Amino acid sequence: MLTIIHGDDPVASRSYLNTLLETFKKKNFQINRLDGASLTVEALTLAIQPQTLFGGDTLLVIDGLFGRRESSEKKDLLKLLSSQEEDIVLWEGKIVKKTDISLFPKANQQQFNLKPTIFAFLDSIGGPKEIAVRSFQEALRNDPAEKILASLASRLHLLLLAAGAPQLLPAQGFYRTKILSQAKGIGSNQLRNLIEKFVLMDYNLKTGNTLLDGQAALDLYLSEN
Repeated sequence: MLTIIHGDDPVASRSYLNTLLETFKKKNFQINRLDGASLTVEALTLAIQPQTLFGGDTLLVIDGLFGRRESSEKKDLLKLLSSQEEDIVLWEGKIVKKTDISLFPKANQQQFNLKPTIFAFLDSIGGPKEIAVRSFQEALRNDPAEKILASLASRLHLLLLAAGAPQLLPAQGFYRTKILSQAKGIGSNQLRNLIEKFVLMDYNLKTGNTLLDGQAALDLYLSEN
């Protein structure tokens, strides 16, 4: 069966994917992971050859195929996948377009979306400090600081693309317009400062170079920016 895991909550969707992979490993499946951004039709065709050729069952996992820029090869890849009955998982760190989902009417679709409070917090970045801090506290009522940090990292990445390479921005429709507007409102200098300080904060948290936990570190980050 083909499974599509997607949504704007990559932390939750990645956790679900990891749990799914562990389940297949316990069934003695081999895991074959492919990068959807660089995948070719030839490589996919080889990967979905009858499993007996490789001496056992294999679960094929493809990351980021839906987010790839539109091209004839992407269309060919999706068409090839839509005709398969093998165990295949497609993971995407954002919401997959309905037109792409419709290509797989029999797929097991798992969608994980961020709560409105996290969106409100992310939208507050670059605005008045007191609003950002208050929005962060509201978001903490529903989700742990670690998820909020990961979501902020993703939003800063999108803002960086919007400011410097909008043609590479994967967001679509209203969400794309909102990201572009937010980046413009923040300005290149402030955005650079936000990203540099976030990278330093994230590094210190991951390496233990701070006595602060994620919540306290992000509180300090927001009050200083």
